[in-house]
Parts: sequence; structure tokens; C-alpha cells
Amino acid sequence: FEVGTNAPPMHPRCRCTISAVVGKKWRATVDRQQAALLDTANLAKIRKIAALSGNILTGGISQALPTECVEAIVEQVKAAPENIRILWNMAQADMKILDSNYQGTAHYLQEEKGIKLNIVADTNAIDQKPYRTLIHEIGHLIDNWLENYSSYRSVNFQNGALAATLKTEAEHYVKAKQDSLQIKNFDETYNVISKELMTMSALNQREVSDLWQGISDGKIHGRYGHSDRDYWTRENGDNIAKEAFAHMFCATIQNPDAVIQIKKYFPKSYKIFERMIEEVYK
Repeated sequence: FEVGTNAPPMHPRCRCTISAVVGKKWRATVDRQQAALLDTANLAKIRKIAALSGNILTGGISQALPTECVEAIVEQVKAAPENIRILWNMAQADMKILDSNYQGTAHYLQEEKGIKLNIVADTNAIDQKPYRTLIHEIGHLIDNWLENYSSYRSVNFQNGALAATLKTEAEHYVKAKQDSLQIKNFDETYNVISKELMTMSALNQREVSDLWQGISDGKIHGRYGHSDRDYWTRENGDNIAKEAFAHMFCATIQNPDAVIQIKKYFPKSYKIFERMIEEVYK
């Protein structure tokens, strides 16, 4: 500190202030430190810590939806299990909504890495919880995001374990039902299980109804399913795994009772879903 060299002349009661001149070398060091903080590994840690503390991030959806919608969705995610909150925070920046006033059927577009839906209809639907469609489609997006948009985690995980396990569990349930009721043919058993699904509330059967339709090639169905029947045979049959991931993701966030129904029919498949998530954040 030398007056006239690196400090102004100072006298009693002087009101001058001193400001540092930031050199290029020092600034470059700070820039490198900031870049390190923002690398993928550190971002993942930061987002995980936020989720554990109940801070739900909304980078993607907040750019396209009204504030009141975002706040309502945050409250739903806050109530979800820890593993789902962490997965949400890690993927939130990539949750791109291409059109929130879409007049067709809501869907996720892999090519554009984004979602089209009608958020007003999704908010006010009478047979589902608000934002169910959006959260379901976000499930598809995250499934694709987990494989860097080249494929889907639900399809690739452990050489297709999810789809294979769903089919095996469905076969076992059908056979057990047939034996317990002493039914002689499968068609009658399919009808019994379909009626079983129809006894559930609309909120609780939506996820399992759609899965049963796909796994059984339409032989077993409840109130809900895909009207386009060849949907389940497209993409080499991979849509069964994709829909299972999205249904399980959505039910785990929104509807614990629907999760109970999923576990009733497909307990091992749900455990595979949980392992997919655990591998991401651990």
C-alpha cells in the first residue's frame, strides 16, 4: 500500500474507496474454477443435494408453463420418494416442452427431445390427477435422456429385463388365476382379469390397464389403453418397456395407490424400475 503508487492520496476523513484491478491471469483462474464447479459430476451432486433437502428444480418446465402450474407440479414431486426427486432434479434442465397448447394427442418426440400437450386439458381432466399426462410424458423423456437420447434405458437395461419380466409376471398371474378358479380355457381367464381391472377406480387402474393391454396383446384390458393396437408391436415391441417406465414414474410421483396395483401384478418389474433409477444417482 503506497500512496501515489497503488493507492490514492489519503487524508483524515477522506471518503475515497479503493477497488482492485483484476488482472487477466487472476480472472482466468476464477473462470477455470467456475467451469469446474459446473462440470457434469458436480452438477449432479448439487442437484442431488437440492432434492434431498426438498428443493425441486424446474429449469425446463418453468420456461414453458405458467407459474401456478409449475408450483403445483413441484408440490407433487416434493411428495415423491427420494429416488424420484433426485432423478427429477438431475434431468430437470432437459425437460423441454415444445408446445403447451397442442390440440392433438399428447406425446414425447425423441427427434426433438421434447413434449407436446395441452396443459389446460391436463390440468382439468376429470378422470386423472392434474398434470398426469405431463408427468407421464416426462417419464418418456427421462427414459430417453438416460441413454443420451440415442435409445431408452427401459429397453436396454440388463438386456431387456423390464419387458421380459413384465411378460413372465403376467403369464404367472394368468396361470395362477386360472388354477385358483379352476377355469378350463384362457379366454375366460382373460375376461376375469379384465373385470378385475374394471372394478378399480379410474385413478388407480389407468397404469395397470394400459400395461395389461400391451402385454396380453389386447386380450386383457380395463377402461384405459392405447386405441392404436399396433402401437404395442411397433419398435420391435419396445413400447411395452417404455410405457412401463413412464407409468411407474408417473404413479410413483402422483398416486401411491396406483403403485400398489402395479406391485400387485408386476412386483419384480417395479423393482427393476427402481434399480434403473438407483444406478443413475449412486
